[in-house]
Amino acid sequence: MTTCSSGAGPAGQRTIRIGVLVPMTLEGVGDKPLRELMELYDMHKDPRTELRVYRAERGSATLECRYDEQTCGAWCLPQVERAERDGMDAVINACFGDPALGASREAVSIPVVGTGQTSMFMAAMLGSRFSIIDTDAAAGPMIRDLVRLYGLEGHLVSMRHLGASVTEVLAGTTGEQASLSVLKEALRREAALAVEEDDADVIVLACGGLSMGGVVQWLQAEIGVPVVDSNVLTLKMTELLVKCGLSHSKKAFPLPRPKPRRW
Repeated sequence: MTTCSSGAGPAGQRTIRIGVLVPMTLEGVGDKPLRELMELYDMHKDPRTELRVYRAERGSATLECRYDEQTCGAWCLPQVERAERDGMDAVINACFGDPALGASREAVSIPVVGTGQTSMFMAAMLGSRFSIIDTDAAAGPMIRDLVRLYGLEGHLVSMRHLGASVTEVLAGTTGEQASLSVLKEALRREAALAVEEDDADVIVLACGGLSMGGVVQWLQAEIGVPVVDSNVLTLKMTELLVKCGLSHSKKAFPLPRPKPRRW
């Protein structure tokens, strides 16, 4: 019988080192959202898990469209490679847009876990019809690309938009109580419409910032269907992969052929 183990010694006894890839610069946004994300991870991580942040040195301040995805993507790769060199056991791509996820998996042998992919597959496990609530309509085409890439078109019943930028969402979940109240009301409205009008049985929040400030637990109680907490779920999935000794298939994600490349 095969069991999950974190490596040498009894299961769960080895330190798990996880790199947290922040694929955007957060320029003009500030570091408060990142600090709160790491605090959230610290609350839920295994006691033997160690986390280290790897930030893209260039790219877009936030990620909310295809243009941002491409701008940020190339700058993710050096950080993922650095994480492997530093001895990390796995990397979390801490953005729902999963920028450069496939390329990152080609670049290294350790697991690279996408927040968007993990959240959508969990939603498909928890129900049969999920709705995605994103920040703004501009993010819709990028997220629909991911849904098609992951083969989940048959599970997605709708996408609904808050009409706010990522920066505004982060201000709502990590800022003043008044801003959080406005954001929560918008979320409750769109989530209720997704359940009542679109017949969704699971809600996915398509921005890691929406999973902070206690929003997930509050919204789930309000609407009565599962709401996927993308941040916590991705952390726990990453720990599980390491404990089970699993990583991505190098047949599916082969190492790039050596050749001159300029950054």
